[in-house]
Amino acid sequence: MNAPVDISASEFVDTDEAIRFLWLLHPEGPWVLWAKEAYGPGLWCSAAYGPGDEEKVSAWVVGHALHNQYYHVNPYPNVRRSERGALLKASKTDITEVRYLHVDVDPSPPPVDASDEEKARHVGAERDRIVPLLMDAEPTCIVDSGGGFQALFLLDVPVQLDGSVEMADDFARRNHALAVRLGGDVSAKDVSRVLRLPGTTNWPDKRKIEKGREVAPAKMLWHEPTTFPLSYFPAAEREKASPSQGARLAPERTVGNNTGEPATTPAKPASGADVGELLARLPTDLAAIVRTGSDERNPGRWTSRSEAVFFAACSLVRAGCSDDEIANVLTDSNHGISAHVRDQGKPREYALKQARDAREDVGSGPLVLSRGNPLFSASEFIRLRRPNLMHTNGEWLDHNGSSYNEVEKATVESECYRFLATAVEEDANGNRKRFSVTRNPVADVVAALEATAHKERDRYRPPCWLRGDGPPAGEILACANGLVHLPSGVLLPPTPDFYTRNALGFGYEPEAPAPTRWLGLLSEYWPNSPEARDTLQEMMGYLLVPDTSLHKIFLFMGPPRSGKSTIAQVIGHLVGQENICGPNASSLSHPFGLEPLIGKQLAILGDMRIGSKTDQAAIAENLLRVSGGDMVTIHRKYKPAWNGPLPTRFLILSNELPHLADASTALANRYLPLVFFKSYLGREDPDLLVQLLAELPGILNWSIEGWRRLKERGRFELPPESKEVLGSLIDLGSPVTAFVEEQCELHPEASVNKNELFQSWRAYCDQRGFHPGTISTFAKDLMAAVPSVGRSKERRSGSQRVNVFLGIRLWAATRQDAPF
Repeated sequence: MNAPVDISASEFVDTDEAIRFLWLLHPEGPWVLWAKEAYGPGLWCSAAYGPGDEEKVSAWVVGHALHNQYYHVNPYPNVRRSERGALLKASKTDITEVRYLHVDVDPSPPPVDASDEEKARHVGAERDRIVPLLMDAEPTCIVDSGGGFQALFLLDVPVQLDGSVEMADDFARRNHALAVRLGGDVSAKDVSRVLRLPGTTNWPDKRKIEKGREVAPAKMLWHEPTTFPLSYFPAAEREKASPSQGARLAPERTVGNNTGEPATTPAKPASGADVGELLARLPTDLAAIVRTGSDERNPGRWTSRSEAVFFAACSLVRAGCSDDEIANVLTDSNHGISAHVRDQGKPREYALKQARDAREDVGSGPLVLSRGNPLFSASEFIRLRRPNLMHTNGEWLDHNGSSYNEVEKATVESECYRFLATAVEEDANGNRKRFSVTRNPVADVVAALEATAHKERDRYRPPCWLRGDGPPAGEILACANGLVHLPSGVLLPPTPDFYTRNALGFGYEPEAPAPTRWLGLLSEYWPNSPEARDTLQEMMGYLLVPDTSLHKIFLFMGPPRSGKSTIAQVIGHLVGQENICGPNASSLSHPFGLEPLIGKQLAILGDMRIGSKTDQAAIAENLLRVSGGDMVTIHRKYKPAWNGPLPTRFLILSNELPHLADASTALANRYLPLVFFKSYLGREDPDLLVQLLAELPGILNWSIEGWRRLKERGRFELPPESKEVLGSLIDLGSPVTAFVEEQCELHPEASVNKNELFQSWRAYCDQRGFHPGTISTFAKDLMAAVPSVGRSKERRSGSQRVNVFLGIRLWAATRQDAPF
């Protein structure tokens, strides 16, 4: 066959789409491209590019428009070349890291004798089957290759291979299992796989054209920046004898009949039927394969008899047959498919093993649901799609491999739509058809899910164990690679049985080197205060887990560019960016101001400036309630109110003492201030944060030491400079407290005229620029600051009664005139 002539190459490529796809695939490169001649000798050529080479990529794509063009799924940065300088294909050990897992799903070919109309109808039916199946898996990307479909799943943490054959084979098994799960090509599993480049054209060869394939563009159908934990992709336990590329393992694959159209009604499961009756109910083409042992329409379909047997076993599973029925078919000497089975030492055992392996790969056949039983549909949704789904306190949560994260209700509804669309339903006569998905059955299933996945709010407060026994939940730190028992440092395997809303974004490394840059920086900030460094260490340990038992609000105070933000950023990355929020002070006074704190371990307030119209009392009340671990009711926009104690701790950064009026001093006594003395304004190190974040595993170990020390002592101990600041905070938040300390004496037998004490208070305020308020507000603030003070009336100067405060008097009333 000759290449097409008299055509413009640019008509067959979309360079913008190709470049956009490469950017989405590997934003940092490399982009290793391959092109193979569609017609002629079929020679390969290749090139390697990256960001900044867009014009070169465009020229390459146009220059190879009449080639089949491919890209490397995973990075091949150290491209090997031949002696002549040509790029060599990557082996599995050439791939430096795995960023994506992939699956390649091809449609089944139409019957060779099908008409063009029947072929088109078959292709459309296969597309309608495969695309929803892949969409249901919610991959990062779906590509229509022009002949089939490919899905990519981006790992949340790339895995370095470092030339390890074992690791490369492990990922091949994970891709194999993914292919089994989604009905893909189990042979397309290697980490060095190249796939069709979107924006180019799929040029089928002569053999494929004879099978009905046509020239078609490759294009990206879907992309979402979704990432997946590695635990989402279990590895296949072993390599199985599996069908060749022409034999798919789709869980709900329809088998073509002799009309060339896909069957719409799967065969009903046989029950005690003999082999003849069973074959009579099978699709014609499958029954023919069983009888002859080969595909007469495609004689070269399988390279071995074992592949044909396994294909037959998978097809029989999809047709609803039991293991015994499959074994009966595979061992019946009247059928050609049995020849290979009967050659085995124990044919029946071999046939049963083929049935079990096929069932494992294929699944148990189409899911039968009833719109009249939404509770069963909900339980099947949980079993098959989201086994760890939870509904509690008005929220949907699911386990991401490390912790439980919120799932939007719209996501649950969307997944229910797609889940029901994959099922079948039976009529009164037992005939099956695709489940008709409308709004009402979806709403019924979502309501049933709420009941099935419900966890009582007051019984299951994170962190806690949902099932089984384990160490005290408050001693467990969830990390990317497991659960750390903080007292012992033992790393436990991750499990959805441990309910926590928070997990660190990196792994625990008990042997990580000491964070020398970090420790050196702290010595710069507090060269003469090891107490301050110890306090920070204990504070960071305390912030690792959702614990509010010490009722503290952390305060970093100091001049601009003194290191407050740097330390806060390190803490944010340590705790995990998804576990923190950044409200401002005034937002805490708003009706919905606490909503961003739900599920967050840390709230960092970068500025404590408060406007004159801000409700200071509301801010102080919320700071006290949250830091005290009190039950709070949080109003949420367009959602039911949330109730419960928040696990959130506050970290306030300020250049000056924060001022919130609090006569009782309860708020000021919650503060744990750390003072930063030295400003680096004009001398900032732009690389400092990067250097510190590189030491996060070591900083984690250092913080765990602080947690242990704090746990043993049971309280924080303040550095001397922090105690001074705390005293100033008390005076600033409660001037009445400072007035009492400076001007008054407390004694059970003491009393003072109410007006006299108020006049002294007014004079005190005039000297310091405070607003004294009224005598009523003064009395309220005084008794809030000094609960032992009371009010009464005493008889003074004969029969006159005057208002007095009990338990307090002015110092001047107790002092004698000096003798000099």
